[in-house]
Amino acid sequence: MFGPHEWTALFAAFSDALEWALSRAGSLARPYPDEVAAVQRVRAFVRRRLDGDPAHVRSDDLLFTLGLIAGALQRDVMPHVRPATPKRPAGHRSNRAPRASSAPRRRGAVAVARARWVN
Repeated sequence: MFGPHEWTALFAAFSDALEWALSRAGSLARPYPDEVAAVQRVRAFVRRRLDGDPAHVRSDDLLFTLGLIAGALQRDVMPHVRPATPKRPAGHRSNRAPRASSAPRRRGAVAVARARWVN
């Protein structure tokens, strides 16, 4: 089980990234003074924790700030990220679904269902 000192070391390792993300969140909230205050409370919390001091933050402030950061990432980064396309093995038939059995099919499942309900 991890204690508080292990988490402080993690935050210290990511301190530059955290500062950048909090600056980004603050700039997004700039037109709204109450929201800027929430981001600043989270920034103060993070800085106290990086210094190894006990600190508390309101969950509303933390969730709001994380939401701003996630929204900024989605808006600014995701349009430039291309999903990796998996490599298909040779002979792969992408347009055909695998058959459940090797017996020949006479009619498709849609035709069978239609025949049952229409007639």
